[in-house]
Amino acid sequence: MQIPLTKRIFLGYSLVSLITLAMVMIAFHGINTLSSQYDRLNQRLTVLDKSNQIGRDATDMQAFAEFYIANGRAAIADSVNTIYQDSLVHLNNIDELGLTDQTVRIKQHLQNFYDTFAKVREQRKLRNQLVNTDIPDTFDQWQRLVKTFQGNDLTKSELALINSITLSMVMTQSHINRYFTTLDPDEQFKINQRLTDIQKTINALSNQQTVSTRQQQVAALRVSFEHIEAMYNLGVQRVRGYLTLTNVIMAAESYEARYLAQQLANKQQTLLAELQTETEQIISSLTNQLIILSILFMAATLIISTVIGRTIVTPIGQLRELFERLAKGERNIKIPTFQSKDALSALASSAESFRETNVQTQILLDQYQELSTELENKVAQRTSALEDANKKLSELTIKDPLTGLFNRRHLDEEFSQLFSRSQRSHLPLTAIMFDIDHFKKYNDMYGHQAGDECLKQVADLLQSVFHRSTDLVARFGGEEFVVILFDTDQSAAMTLAEKAHDTILNAAIAHTGNEQGVVTICGGVATTNHRGPVKNSETLLKQADEALYQSKELGRNRITLFTKKPTSIGSST
Repeated sequence: MQIPLTKRIFLGYSLVSLITLAMVMIAFHGINTLSSQYDRLNQRLTVLDKSNQIGRDATDMQAFAEFYIANGRAAIADSVNTIYQDSLVHLNNIDELGLTDQTVRIKQHLQNFYDTFAKVREQRKLRNQLVNTDIPDTFDQWQRLVKTFQGNDLTKSELALINSITLSMVMTQSHINRYFTTLDPDEQFKINQRLTDIQKTINALSNQQTVSTRQQQVAALRVSFEHIEAMYNLGVQRVRGYLTLTNVIMAAESYEARYLAQQLANKQQTLLAELQTETEQIISSLTNQLIILSILFMAATLIISTVIGRTIVTPIGQLRELFERLAKGERNIKIPTFQSKDALSALASSAESFRETNVQTQILLDQYQELSTELENKVAQRTSALEDANKKLSELTIKDPLTGLFNRRHLDEEFSQLFSRSQRSHLPLTAIMFDIDHFKKYNDMYGHQAGDECLKQVADLLQSVFHRSTDLVARFGGEEFVVILFDTDQSAAMTLAEKAHDTILNAAIAHTGNEQGVVTICGGVATTNHRGPVKNSETLLKQADEALYQSKELGRNRITLFTKKPTSIGSST
């Protein structure tokens, strides 16, 4: 066929495009109808989802409200407010879809629930004021009155009665605290029983008084007791009040909101089922039409492919295979010729040029390979040298050049990070500060070069004891060393510190300027206490330093644990 390649491709694509356009025009109406149907389905699904969510929100609000009554946490009350606001957003979304009449009642019930919850919070606040402040203050007043009465010259009988009253009041206060914490009816029964016993005992004590002054004191005790009893009863009434609001009014409003939301959801479910049936029918009809059109399209495409494709695919396949072989570097290939003066003929000419270029390229590649190999060897040598230099430089920035331990700068950086990690994970962190005893004498007696060797030996011995991957051993300065132990409590830290002390003592490094005749160390241990005063790494290190100072004050050659009264382990002899 003498028709050029581009024209053959254009004719083929034109015929396929006409058939495709016909399919699009025929299917357009069905697709529009289906799109409208899906919009209606999505609207119903949105209303159904929002309705179900509102029902869940009403349930969650009631649950959080009851949880708030149980523990009174402000965050839980905030959760009720958040859920309420979310429910209003859901209802407003439904209103935007034209269902306002169905959401008004739900909004009203949710508003009633929220307003009632505000009253519950106020009632609980008043009860907390009564329980946490007013009642304890009255009990304190009672104790002062009891102490005043006990200052009198009492008979054994009076002393027994006043002690009985005091014990009963202490037990009553304990039962009151437990009742308002747990709302246990058994505690309420015990409180009433105690109050009755106290009333009887006060009456008995009053009957034994003949002196007017002491009668007035007993009367004051009675008035204070009655005040306690009145405030307790007031607290019970407030508890019953907000429990009634929660368990009756709020529960009813929550139920009504859930019920109405469920009705709205059921209605949408019914409409959704109807729309789904209608949509399925539309899809079935459209599918049948598309199947018929697809069969026609496939038949037309097959005919076009058979008639035109043979004149395009076969030559292109030959050329593709030819270029693949040329791309692999083959040079002895026969290049086909085409009668038509089109792109295929031009590609064949390009293939011949490609074949000739392969010969020249191979020669250049051989030369390049030699140069590339030489360059790669040089680059590898320079890279290795640079890596070694960078490694040494990195060690110089964080290591002490004499002992090989971490330096003060690296200690400060790592210690701060370990302290933050300890605070987050609630795991103990220990700082140990060591000092070589009488090291100045050692330098004076043996010389600074021997002193440097001593520092190296002590550093090596410390690293042999503190060898975990999480242990940080650093030279703090001069003859002082610092060890940071992560996830290590006081007991374990003291054990390791003593081990380090004994290891250096047993190494028997001669030191005639020391009382033991060998090099010894003293140390201070401080461990974080997450309820204590340690606020940052500097504070912990300062505590270890104070403990080290105590070791020196006590005669050196010992380990001291930082406490309010430092605990020392070791011996100065």
